[in-house]
Amino acid sequence: ASAELLQALAGAGPTDLAVVLGDGLSAVALQRHARPVLQALKAALDAGRGRALRWAPPVVATQARVALADEVGQILGVPL
Repeated sequence: ASAELLQALAGAGPTDLAVVLGDGLSAVALQRHARPVLQALKAALDAGRGRALRWAPPVVATQARVALADEVGQILGVPL
């Protein structure tokens, strides 16, 4: 996603969590496992909380580098 698109998403309201999905070594693995991993992560993080976390839309990045997550979080205003 471009920085401009992320900035537009940031204007949608506060978020607690952003997830960057990078294809890394295997785009097939991302396609197969992204949805179940996100569902399990949401269930685990929301369990026992007084309210559900506010999630930013997942960012899917091809040929992503690890540091991209820092940049995405900063643009979206997600607390560290």
